[in-house]
Amino acid sequence: MSEPFPKSEQLSRGPKRQRRIVATKEEWAQIAEAKQGPCRICRRVESNGSVHSTIELHHLIRRSQGGDDVPDNIVPLCGACHRKLHDGRPGLAQLRLTPAEKRYLRSRGRV
Repeated sequence: MSEPFPKSEQLSRGPKRQRRIVATKEEWAQIAEAKQGPCRICRRVESNGSVHSTIELHHLIRRSQGGDDVPDNIVPLCGACHRKLHDGRPGLAQLRLTPAEKRYLRSRGRV
């Protein structure tokens, strides 16, 4: 006959997950203003959000994977490169990242 499952293990919740930083509407506006293009992959001047309003903000670490809404986790991409990146081509290796963005990825164990 097997031992009953101990009550202490039944009630334990396991390791605590790190809480994700979520930006307010005002913080998003500041991030968007600071992260205007050009696209970090193709670098075309016309992809700059201040020229054609086509810049899209991409989370380096997705929200669903615990990525924060902070400037160091967000990069500007043109629509075409953003779609390609989510389709798996060209990939994060071709992104031109700032030292702060690289530090953020390292701090989260992604580089």
